[in-house]
Amino acid sequence: MIQRIEKDQTEQRVVLLENHAEQVFELEAHSHLNYTCLSLAQKDLRHSIRVLFLGEHASCTIKILDFAKYNSKLESTIHVIHQVSNCSSSVLHKGLYRDASQGSFHAQVNVGAKTMGSEAVQMHRSLLLSPDARCQADPHLVIQTDSVKCKHGVTVGQLDDKALFYLQARGLSILEAQRLLIQAFSNEIIGQFPEFQKRVEAWI
Repeated sequence: MIQRIEKDQTEQRVVLLENHAEQVFELEAHSHLNYTCLSLAQKDLRHSIRVLFLGEHASCTIKILDFAKYNSKLESTIHVIHQVSNCSSSVLHKGLYRDASQGSFHAQVNVGAKTMGSEAVQMHRSLLLSPDARCQADPHLVIQTDSVKCKHGVTVGQLDDKALFYLQARGLSILEAQRLLIQAFSNEIIGQFPEFQKRVEAWI
């Protein structure tokens, strides 16, 4: 299903996913998309987003938190296409993976040869909460012009041992310390949505 955001309009989408989903957004001139998603996977789940800029001075901000457990595979794919000038896109993807779950993040930004003044950011950060959890991050920037500002970054790791030690030294149990760090990690994306916070807390 293609969802078009008309000229000068701002669209905010807040999505909870527990099943496969594919979404396509087309942005006209001076339109804005703010998209926040929490994906919870107890079984295999695929989530795909495609954003196409149709007019200049449009922007999109995409924030996704993936949380997978058991033996599930959770795959997020994001494709942003800058085919006109002076548009900006920001993608922040975070993952929490526990038990023997597997996460994957595939992202691509295309900036066409005649698109001047484009800005694009891709960031991925994941926490592996169990020894058998896995995550693969695969961001790509396909840039065909020099007059743009684009960057990406990837971090995959575990909970910080020093932070856990610090919290335990102040009286928290190891489980309480882990929960606090996971909540802090998650809240960058879902901090404004109490219902999402409750769902993540129930999964920790």
